[in-house]
Amino acid sequence: MLFGKVGRGIRSCPPAMSPPTALKPPQKVLIPLRQHRGEDCQAVVEAGQTVLMGQVVGTCAGNEAALVHASVSGKVAGLVETHDPAGNKVQAVVIENDGRDAWAEGALAPVPDAAQLAQTPPEELLAALRPLGVRAAQAALPLHSELAPPESAAKLPVDTLIINAVDADPPVAPNQSLLLKDPDPEMEMGIAALARILGDPRVIVVLPEGQAGAGLEGLARSRQWEVRRIKADRYPYAMDNLLIHSLTGRVVPTPNGLPQEVGVVIQPLLTALE
Repeated sequence: MLFGKVGRGIRSCPPAMSPPTALKPPQKVLIPLRQHRGEDCQAVVEAGQTVLMGQVVGTCAGNEAALVHASVSGKVAGLVETHDPAGNKVQAVVIENDGRDAWAEGALAPVPDAAQLAQTPPEELLAALRPLGVRAAQAALPLHSELAPPESAAKLPVDTLIINAVDADPPVAPNQSLLLKDPDPEMEMGIAALARILGDPRVIVVLPEGQAGAGLEGLARSRQWEVRRIKADRYPYAMDNLLIHSLTGRVVPTPNGLPQEVGVVIQPLLTALE
């Protein structure tokens, strides 16, 4: 892939966006035990067991594995073999939804305020990420693994965090849909927590040109985060490596390089809400 000028790109249809809405919960869910790069998790529940939302149902000791949680409350129907999006076989926990949406104790932690976040050591925030099972957008790594300090010379200390609210495939726009409503405390503290874990680097918030996002732009400027707007109806303008180059001038090694190799972490806006 060549860097520098992307040219005019491929114009796509503008996304038909609407604010996020809650869907009707399914009667049954399949929770795959591999939702990350690395080894599979092992089920820690069994058929007939009652589980709650946010309860760990799969665990693994590997650093490149994310713990797997129940997305509904109900009864475990058993383990089945299914396929992941790449077509690979994987074990999954089947849960029959009881419709109660009952949360496991401690699963809904209160959102810290800015003062609490500023006083929390980065390593403490990082350690708190692993039990949450959040997966980063880049390379299917668990978020705690991607944000961890570099362990090899291939990764540089991170000096730039990019929060991308422009979707790489313009007709599919979950990040841009979030801009249709005013930013809430969870969004602000999510971005601030990512920055705190990384040692308070330069933060760049990327928004779609000529579209919604005034609320997040105002929030970013009040926190002294940089704001950049790019064309949101052209492919591949918002792809991670191209965006990193256009914003910082740095070139991520291809084909298998990671942004950390040039001192950058890039995450979609959705990750800040998780």
